Amino acid sequence: MMAGDSKVAKCLKDLPLRLQTPSLLIRKQIFQDLTELLTGQDLPDNIIRGVCKVLSVTLLRYQDAASRALVLDFVRLCVSKYPLVTSKAVHAALLDSVGGWRQTAATKALAKPCLAGLAWSCAVVTQEALGEEGKKIVDVQAIVASVIFSSGAMKQVGKATRIMELMWTNQEIQDKYVEAILTLDPSINIAILGSKLVAFLAAKKSDVNVSKVKKFLLDVLTKTILPSKSKVSVVSLKQLSPFLRLLTHEEFKTLLLPVMTKAMLRSPEIALSAVGSILASMSLDLSVYVSDLSKTFSTNLRSKDDNTREDAIEATLALGRQCSDQSAVESLLESIFGVLNGSEGKISLNTMKVSLLTAAGGLTESGVTGGGVANLAVVATKLYVKFLEVEAHEGTLVTALEMLANWAAKYSNQIPEQFISWFPKGMALKTTTSGVRSAYLVCLACSLHTNTLSSAVPLIPSLSKVVDNAVKQSAQVAIVSEAVHAAACLVKIAGVDLATEQSLAELLTLVVDTEKCMFYQEKFLAGAGAAALQSLTSLITTLLISHVDKVGSTPTPMLRSLAICMMSSVSSVRRHAGPHCPQIEFCQLWK
Repeated sequence: MMAGDSKVAKCLKDLPLRLQTPSLLIRKQIFQDLTELLTGQDLPDNIIRGVCKVLSVTLLRYQDAASRALVLDFVRLCVSKYPLVTSKAVHAALLDSVGGWRQTAATKALAKPCLAGLAWSCAVVTQEALGEEGKKIVDVQAIVASVIFSSGAMKQVGKATRIMELMWTNQEIQDKYVEAILTLDPSINIAILGSKLVAFLAAKKSDVNVSKVKKFLLDVLTKTILPSKSKVSVVSLKQLSPFLRLLTHEEFKTLLLPVMTKAMLRSPEIALSAVGSILASMSLDLSVYVSDLSKTFSTNLRSKDDNTREDAIEATLALGRQCSDQSAVESLLESIFGVLNGSEGKISLNTMKVSLLTAAGGLTESGVTGGGVANLAVVATKLYVKFLEVEAHEGTLVTALEMLANWAAKYSNQIPEQFISWFPKGMALKTTTSGVRSAYLVCLACSLHTNTLSSAVPLIPSLSKVVDNAVKQSAQVAIVSEAVHAAACLVKIAGVDLATEQSLAELLTLVVDTEKCMFYQEKFLAGAGAAALQSLTSLITTLLISHVDKVGSTPTPMLRSLAICMMSSVSSVRRHAGPHCPQIEFCQLWK
């Protein structure tokens, strides 16, 4: 007996300090001694509790897989001999260590110790332990699981999912686990864990448990998360997507929608970010709910608070992505432009106008498909042109044209008459600056493809005027930039038919003259902005593919300019230039 006590004393002496050694060999020796002690004799419960308690010092200390495996193997050995005592001790130790991480921002670094803690917890979970301390066990797992899943560390996320699903596979443990989770106080951590659980239960067709957990999670969402008095992390809310994808129209309409509406009316600066995240994660077609949500979203797009406007943009775009009905997205567009045009009072701050325009432009990514997208593009064009006719602020005009360019890319058979008729007027206004003219030209370029080229023929005089102006002022980089945009449009329009190409013969002669043309000169290439370089890429590509017979046998300056675009420091220019290059058949250039 005395020999056994002395062995225990020797093995446990300074154990918390010794466990923190950086040497893997010493760590192995420590756990070998503990294993021999555990297997060699029966130990009192207080010894097991004490050893399990000090193991928590390894959570942050042990960073390598081999060291963490030593601890996990020892925990498994403990639970095989002393299941209930070990489970209680491990979870008590984990709660002391990770209890302060409930509100901690998740990081990839923190995900690793949390995964180790989750592995310990799942290793010691038994039906008996869940019956006695189920609330504490699930609470601990909710804390560490929420950190892991919100961290973005995909390797740890995959391992955590496998560990928990292996535990839930046992039906008795699964039933006790569900009972335990239903007794916990609602929080975002519990919601994240419950979301992963309900996804597993749905996959295994455990309908009874699915309904229980879904009802609990709906209560958490409607009574805690949405009415929260402080912002809930968007990253955390995204982890609820497995649960949100299981919601039905009836559940959304009767339980979720009223709470969302109330929360946004009371404190939109808090609720909007949560609502946007929730809508983005759902699998339902939300077209029928646009009338309920669009007014609130549009109103908050003109909020005085910058963050609220950003949240409103995200919420609007999330709603748009979940709508497949053309009329629903059209009503959302009209609601936004209604506010922009003063339906809720005149808007004097340009930042508010920019938010509204950005939201309207982002609706190009809606769930509408096929011909409905082109119809929406026509509607959006009418609304944008009406705004362009009355707006004078340069930055707002540029934003409006950038957003209209998103819609212009969706035209199917022709460019809307409203844009064709307004384009020359907008370009010729005395208040129109070089930046705005460039934005008009880029917008037009986005609309040009095989089916729409013929409808752009009436714009040739306006575009030619821009190029002529640059020829006279070739030293002005801003004016030459406008000409690059215009020339890129013109060489595309030249492909409509032979008559159109012949009418543009003078322009084609200019752009293929690499010695005289200002587009390929050092000064311009060094001073041009990203948009101008992208248009230059389009111009050169079109010339080398569609008008190669006019280029001649020495297109070296063109290729050099294209190479400069490909090696630009601006990523958008590189991405634009890259796909164009394989289209060029170099073998045609030296026939």
